[in-house]
Amino acid sequence: MKRKKYSFKKATIFIFLLFLIGYGFASSSYAADKQQVTVLESSASVEIQDNNLFNAREAAIKECQAKAVKQALYKIMSEKNGIYETEALKEKIYNNPEQFVKSYKILYETSYGKYYTVTTSIDVLSYNLLKKLNITETKEGSLAKIKIIVEIRNSIKTSSASLETGETNASQEYDQNISSAGYKNLYYFVQFDKKLNGIKNIRQAVITEMTPSKREFSTLFQGNAQNLADALMLIDFNTFEIGIDKIKADTLKVNIIKKP
Repeated sequence: MKRKKYSFKKATIFIFLLFLIGYGFASSSYAADKQQVTVLESSASVEIQDNNLFNAREAAIKECQAKAVKQALYKIMSEKNGIYETEALKEKIYNNPEQFVKSYKILYETSYGKYYTVTTSIDVLSYNLLKKLNITETKEGSLAKIKIIVEIRNSIKTSSASLETGETNASQEYDQNISSAGYKNLYYFVQFDKKLNGIKNIRQAVITEMTPSKREFSTLFQGNAQNLADALMLIDFNTFEIGIDKIKADTLKVNIIKKP
């Protein structure tokens, strides 16, 4: 009987130890999985081709995913000691952003005029992202971190005359219509984002703050703030113009001026 009791006690302890080991492994795996994911919000507006809403929606979601991956990458880079050369980054990310995304959720979507707009919450698989993208570390060189503050001060209904005279009615009118005009302003911000990322010496340009009438971008630029301002002023934005309000060592303030 004593031998049986001893065997039973030994088996119970063994099972309990296995349970503890299994629980610890599951907990560490869950924690590691949580560390691998970065949750980010992203918006995109895509032109509707041939009245095909489905294709436009899918393209907008894909662009949202690509932007979120870029934001996650920039966050990782900013925490490292040094700057990373990312010449082919856009092509690598935009070709197949889904491979870096665990899941996503649609927060808002609408079709307005010729464009389909989507806002998403995206879980980016940020673990080992630099290695997956084959990004190698380089010396900082002439790359500079520059913040760009972009604002729309005039409302949708503001006339060119009120802009020239500098009347305050425009901003008051915008405040009153901020909820209805916000999604219209999104179009202008998306277009500015696209053109900004198209500048040759931009290495990274990600949104760090956004409201219905304002966006803040954090950029890595090969040059200084004045050089970046000059490059922006050479761009044809088609449906709007821009004005450089302030230039500091590491900050640009830009106003979007809608064409009448």
